[in-house]
Amino acid sequence: ELKTRIKLNDGAPSPQGSAYVEIGANAVFELDPLEEGRIIKGWEVDSVLYENSDSSKGITISSDKKKLTLTNVKANHTVVLVLEVVKLRIKVAIEAPSGVADHEYTIKATKDDNVVPEDTGSKYIFSDVEYSNSANWRFEAIKGSAPCVVKEWKFQEDGSTNWMDIQSIQYDSGNLYKLKWAPTFSCTLKVVLQKEKFELTVTFDTQDNHLYSVKALDASNVEFPLPTPGPNSSKKYKIEAGTEVKLEVNTSSPNIKYSIVEWQIKKDGDS
Repeated sequence: ELKTRIKLNDGAPSPQGSAYVEIGANAVFELDPLEEGRIIKGWEVDSVLYENSDSSKGITISSDKKKLTLTNVKANHTVVLVLEVVKLRIKVAIEAPSGVADHEYTIKATKDDNVVPEDTGSKYIFSDVEYSNSANWRFEAIKGSAPCVVKEWKFQEDGSTNWMDIQSIQYDSGNLYKLKWAPTFSCTLKVVLQKEKFELTVTFDTQDNHLYSVKALDASNVEFPLPTPGPNSSKKYKIEAGTEVKLEVNTSSPNIKYSIVEWQIKKDGDS
């Protein structure tokens, strides 16, 4: 529904209709108000579009185009306000975690479930995006083979230096990989990646009370945080991809009756 209203000679605002002025009087048409997401292209007077004043025709248009004056009216006229949808620019950036040279992620943009191509010769820049209060755009981060996952999305309005957080409701069905967006201003969207975390389980191949204990240490010999204790002195850690891990077994107990024969590594899902 069109929300823009026009008033004639300070009368009541109306979206359309007929109005009357005395012969020889001026007719002043003024917007009250102009709805968001629209700009004024010009005014049509008797099917001729005027984007600027034309004194020879008795037509005066204000600099902001919100007011049209017909001078010395002596005949019937049809006046049409010509509006255009505001066109915006949206750019999408990908922020990789430190130490990841090639995240291999790509971006897919859709509007009303139809794929929207990026600008020719550009990387994830979309121009001529029509203003809309409806979240009919989707920006999806397509995962590559690099061990990275989506942490969050942020946005930065054009002209600002601040990155703003995305509300959780803007993720499509809670999926961090797919962002719902209502284009109401030009901006840059940024998908922030983080290194994927893998579960490292350290256990012992014996059911007896062997009295050993184990730690997973980082390069500074600090144990990785929040290990989950398991049965028989085993532990589970969540460790970022690409992290160097040192496993250390405590053999200081005087009652230990076993010796370490070897280490074995098994990937989850392998037999």
